[in-house]
Amino acid sequence: MASQQPQTAAAPAPVASPGRWFYGWNVLAVALFTAATSLGIVIGSFTFFAVAWIDEFDLSRGQVMLVLSACQISGGFLFPVAGYLLDRYRIRWIGAIGLSFLAGGLALGSLASSLWHFFAIYTLLFAVADTLAGTMLTKTLAVRWFRANQGFALGIASMGTSTGILIFPPITAFLLAEFGWRMAMLGLGAIALLVTLPLLLLVVRNDPAEKGVAPEPEGKIRKPSATDGELWPTMKILRSRQFWFIVIAFLPLIEVTTGLSSNIGPYTQDLNIDTQRAAYLISLWSAMMIVGKLIFGALSDRIDLRILFFTGLTFFATAMVLLSLEPGYPLLLLTMVILGLAAGGQLPLIGVMISRHFGAAAFGSVMGMFYLCIRPVAFAAPLAGWIRDTFGSYDYFWLGGLTIALVCAPVMLISGKSTERNTETTSTRPDSASTRQKSENNE
Repeated sequence: MASQQPQTAAAPAPVASPGRWFYGWNVLAVALFTAATSLGIVIGSFTFFAVAWIDEFDLSRGQVMLVLSACQISGGFLFPVAGYLLDRYRIRWIGAIGLSFLAGGLALGSLASSLWHFFAIYTLLFAVADTLAGTMLTKTLAVRWFRANQGFALGIASMGTSTGILIFPPITAFLLAEFGWRMAMLGLGAIALLVTLPLLLLVVRNDPAEKGVAPEPEGKIRKPSATDGELWPTMKILRSRQFWFIVIAFLPLIEVTTGLSSNIGPYTQDLNIDTQRAAYLISLWSAMMIVGKLIFGALSDRIDLRILFFTGLTFFATAMVLLSLEPGYPLLLLTMVILGLAAGGQLPLIGVMISRHFGAAAFGSVMGMFYLCIRPVAFAAPLAGWIRDTFGSYDYFWLGGLTIALVCAPVMLISGKSTERNTETTSTRPDSASTRQKSENNE
């Protein structure tokens, strides 16, 4: 047995002063705008282009909607690749590649003359853009830059799609009305290349060390671990119980909320609610999702994640029971508030759990595999519709999803007792090189 050597305590690393502006907020803001650009153009503005393509090329709605579905399915398989790249290379350059694919796709789209052109552009180019310059980028930067406020930062980072839908559809609608869809695509491409890309390259850095600024202090809940700098290979991630605990716990919740988001129109029609009031429900739900992301994200920096998970599950269960009662409009408004908080709160919790279990260095890889493993959500909308057509009600979807969620929820309790990850805390966050060197020396 090796003899014990006296150890000297390392000098604590400097941390950012609480009274000074932390540069990480600049990084997060630009990263959020980058994701908003990509997601707002590809997803948020799609419906406006779809109308123009239907008229010009004499297409059916179903044919055009398959274009976006193909893009989302293709992107799902690219998430692990995006995560791998984000963990190992300069994040701003990964985002720049994504924006370049976006601008290139828009330029080619302006020349399209048939449906298969749009399929090719959305499946091959825009799918890459959304994975490299989307929410994966913002969440990875949030984890790299923030410690005490990591949960709150992840809540903001989860708002890429919401922010993009706020900013870009009005711009797209204006360009379409004034110049037509081909010039609108070129105009949006110019925004991506001339506005978003320079901001990304100028402001974003991988972490405080690359920028040369002091990191944020550690929080009361989140503590550094001896494995924070470790890179996790794909097979090691897939063999991790913690990874599957997170997938199993959250998949039923995401599945049901995704199914509802696509079927809320037909559901409200069953309740004899007119289109305008149904639109108010969707807006209220979207707004409360943003609130939920911020509240649950901020609380995750201060409260045990299992408490927050079961709080969100309680909100979710309440909403599912209310939906099954086919409530009147006032009660349905309350249901949307409760469900919006639950659905929005899921997203930062997933990110914080992955960060704490697997470390900042492996966050992109693990998050990418998570997105791949929840691909069954792509079938949530047609499944909900099939249940309604077969049984005459959505109740089996709401209550069936709730039952599955309740059965899967106890894995969160098991997860808290897992000793899979080294939980020994240190006074400073180790970098990946020093961590690997210590591991080799111990062996």
